[in-house]
Amino acid sequence: MDTATHALLGALAVQAIPSRGDGTPLTSGKRMIIAAAAAAFPDLDYLGFWIDPYSFLTQWHRGASHSLVMLPLWAVSLALLFSAIAGQWAQWQAFVGPCVIGLLSHVAIDLTTVFGTQLLAPLHDYRTALSITFDFDPWITLIAAIGLAAALYRRSLARWGGIVLLCYLAFHAAMQRSAVTVAQRYAAMRQFTDSSLYALPQPFSPFHWKLVVAVDDRYAVSHLNLLGDAAMPVLPAAGGLLSMASAYRSKQNLLWNEPSRFGNSSDTRALALEVWEQEAFSGFRRFAALPFLYRIDRGNDSSCVWFSDLRYLLPTVKVPFRYGMCRFSAGSDWHLYRLRRFTEHDRQWLSR
Repeated sequence: MDTATHALLGALAVQAIPSRGDGTPLTSGKRMIIAAAAAAFPDLDYLGFWIDPYSFLTQWHRGASHSLVMLPLWAVSLALLFSAIAGQWAQWQAFVGPCVIGLLSHVAIDLTTVFGTQLLAPLHDYRTALSITFDFDPWITLIAAIGLAAALYRRSLARWGGIVLLCYLAFHAAMQRSAVTVAQRYAAMRQFTDSSLYALPQPFSPFHWKLVVAVDDRYAVSHLNLLGDAAMPVLPAAGGLLSMASAYRSKQNLLWNEPSRFGNSSDTRALALEVWEQEAFSGFRRFAALPFLYRIDRGNDSSCVWFSDLRYLLPTVKVPFRYGMCRFSAGSDWHLYRLRRFTEHDRQWLSR
């Protein structure tokens, strides 16, 4: 979720949880500011992108800064920092509670997205993901903003803001179950056995879902609008966003495409498999839940093999995460690269 939404949710959460009596040295306003800042703190891991974009994506993002194991350390460290800034160093313990609430609100809402959160980092790198909301959801931002505004008028209304948010998330979960049943019917119709089914949240509407049926190293992918073809986009937008919304279709009128993890022809699969199994590519293998072959670029004796992840492939939008390996003469070593975002051929070498 975006950092602004995290800050709003942290402030709303601390308003919904009463402080321990009238003896607290912190005003309600200070508690909100502290919780909002603490809720924004975990996203400082974005700075890692400028250090090493590959490690940032595959290891660092939503790692230690989002960990429940590390949360006590972050809460105490932030409490000491904020108390020093506020000139209340001797009362730093009072800052710990709002910091814990802000950090927990951040971890909780990030768990609802598809990226996954390493709750046990650095002890374990397993990513937990409920996959019921898109990484940026303006409706969650709106609920948090309205709830916080209401809480400033009457603090008890903050709890109602939290209840509305929980109901919204529960509605997303219900819509996901409905979307999965559509994927189940398609898999049964195609007589796919031992298939894995996914319904992934999509931008701007709880009724938009990407359906993925995974069979071995191949996929069937479609974009579903649970409201049907005639429904207007829930959040009107301009240009490409309207074009994106039109790609989601009713369950009676779905269009399916079939990407593959390693391509279709024998020579393509052999080259893709060679790159996929490279030791330097192990980080992407761990990260990508639904990897697919993005494309292969061939020169005279050079080759570049690019992979991405279906979780982040959106209609009409260039997929953001495209990592691969290149070699510049037949039989030479492979080297790790990425395609820069919003470009088609601008590649960046990643030292390994």
